[in-house]
Amino acid sequence: MNINKSNNTQPPQNEEDENTIQNITEGTIANLHCWGFGKYGQVGKQFISYSIDPIYIQIDYENQDDDIFQLYCGENHSAILTFNSILYTFGKNVFGQLGLNHVNYVYLPKVVNFPLGIKITKVSLGGEHTLAISDNGELFSFGLNIFGQLGTGDNINRQSPTKITINGLGDSECLIDIAA
Repeated sequence: MNINKSNNTQPPQNEEDENTIQNITEGTIANLHCWGFGKYGQVGKQFISYSIDPIYIQIDYENQDDDIFQLYCGENHSAILTFNSILYTFGKNVFGQLGLNHVNYVYLPKVVNFPLGIKITKVSLGGEHTLAISDNGELFSFGLNIFGQLGTGDNINRQSPTKITINGLGDSECLIDIAA
C-alpha cells in the first residue's frame, strides 16, 4: 500500500482522480493505492484477483479533518488507522477479522466500532484475526480464535472488538505494543 497526500486544489491526474476531487468539498484527500493479491477485497476493490499496478481507493472519512496515520496488511485483510484513532478495515471477513459484527467480505474501508471513548493507537493483523491497543493500554481482539489467538481464554471466534484482560499485569503496568 502507498499513501499519496494531496490537497483538493491540485489538478486531477486522470478521470478517476477528477471524479474523486469533485466529490470532496474541504480538507485533505488521502490518495491510497494498493496492489498485489486482492481476491478477498484486501486491495480495496471488488473482482480484482491481483494487480501489479497500483489501484486507487477512496476513503469516506467520518471526519473530513482526519487523515491516514498508519496502514496494516494481514494475509487477506487490510486496515487503516487515522490520526483521530478511527480504524477502517476491508478484505476477507470469514471469521469476523474485520471487527464489523458480520462475516461478509468488505471491498471498501469500513469503520470498526469500539466502545465510546476508546482511542485506538496500534493495530496488528494476523492471518485471520486482528489486535488493537487503545491509548490507555487496553487490548481488543477479533476474528479467528481456533488456537486461542484472540486471548479470550476460549476458542470462540469474535466478529466485533472484544476487550481482553491480561492476567498478571500490575495496576501501574499496561500494554505498549502488539504483534499478531
